[in-house]
Amino acid sequence: MAIAGAGVIEDGVTLWGQVGVPSKVTVGRGAVSLVQSGIMSSVEGGKSYLGSPATEAKQKLREIALSAKLPEIVKKLGI
Repeated sequence: MAIAGAGVIEDGVTLWGQVGVPSKVTVGRGAVSLVQSGIMSSVEGGKSYLGSPATEAKQKLREIALSAKLPEIVKKLGI
């Protein structure tokens, strides 16, 4: 985990392994940053984040699931 000197980590925040927080960024109260996330701008509290740059985990997981279906979609389209 890497937290820059001027990063602000509010109460109740959970940062799982390999999370980066640069200077002048605030991680809101109760936020959860999942593994290998890069928080590039301030994030709201009470939500979970994933990826680099970090976005809400729910959205990122949808993107990952859809990207796994791309070969099937391409095949159906005959591309």
